Amino acid sequence: MSQPQSGAWKADKASGRRVFSVADIKGAHSQKKDFDRQFPLSYFVVRQLSFYLSHLLLKITHSPSRVAYWGLLIGVVGCLLLVFIPELTPWPGLGLLVAYVLFDAADGNIARVTDNVTSYGRFLDALIGDIVEGSYFFWIGLGLYRESHDLLLIRYLDTGEASGAFLVAVAGAVSSFGRLYSHIMRGYYFYYSRQHTQIQAFEDNVAQAEEDSKYRKSWWYLIYLNLGSIDLQLLFFGVCAGVGILDVFLIFYAVYYFVQSVLFMVFYVYKAQRTLY
Repeated sequence: MSQPQSGAWKADKASGRRVFSVADIKGAHSQKKDFDRQFPLSYFVVRQLSFYLSHLLLKITHSPSRVAYWGLLIGVVGCLLLVFIPELTPWPGLGLLVAYVLFDAADGNIARVTDNVTSYGRFLDALIGDIVEGSYFFWIGLGLYRESHDLLLIRYLDTGEASGAFLVAVAGAVSSFGRLYSHIMRGYYFYYSRQHTQIQAFEDNVAQAEEDSKYRKSWWYLIYLNLGSIDLQLLFFGVCAGVGILDVFLIFYAVYYFVQSVLFMVFYVYKAQRTLY
């Protein structure tokens, strides 16, 4: 990996560690710009904010794994706060999830600018993503189950409080398990593809497959990709929470991830039959 072009670098007098500027961090990220452009909210907002967060974090540590663990702690606390929506509203949990997203972007920035990109880091990033991003729907469902008297389903569709509460809890579970199941199926395919062909790690294959997809420039494919992005999901979450229709958010993503898991099963079984013999 090439080092950022910044001329003679500076060292912190107290620690002796290299001091990285925001320009260094942005320069190290240039290799991912093309991929990030598929996700406008991430590219224009989240990633830009993460450069400045990374600059601050680099004054404390040069370890991307340490930053990733800090992000995990923030994300887990945010998820747990969602259970207390009746007492706290959704906003504290949402705020911490937004902070988690920024830390998630920052650990990658730090890994690239310090030339410390490793397979362990990729594994840790994927694992933390599944823990936080793969579960927060479930915790929202529990929080709304406890606040069942204020659901759109009950107010306007006359489902009854018990039925409405049960439906949102199921929607939260389906969203979480559908997302995780989709990732498991895709992960198994690329793992056994690696075993079959002895090529690069399946994490790299996944990223390359997404980046090189023949559908990449199709508007419908970009919509599909962005709907699965945590950045857009949290924006949608905030809008729905603001207008009091958070149960609609959950039901929408329950449908989205249920359909995705079915399509992934069909697609990867078909690909496995064609490529893994």
